[in-house]
Amino acid sequence: RRENYKHWLKRDPISRLYKGLNNANMITKDIYKDLISKTTNEVNGYWQKALKANYPPAEQLSDTVYYN
Repeated sequence: RRENYKHWLKRDPISRLYKGLNNANMITKDIYKDLISKTTNEVNGYWQKALKANYPPAEQLSDTVYYN
């Protein structure tokens, strides 16, 4: 498992994008850290909201499988 994790960590698209932008002097490490922090906080906020939300009624489950 650890080998598989290391393999995929090298292929992480976020860190690869950061490295490319950083090498092109288009982003600094501080801006990247701030972006990661803001994104993490936003996702965590939505996660907490989802955990507190009520489950939908059973009859609604098949109504919103495909949303237009």
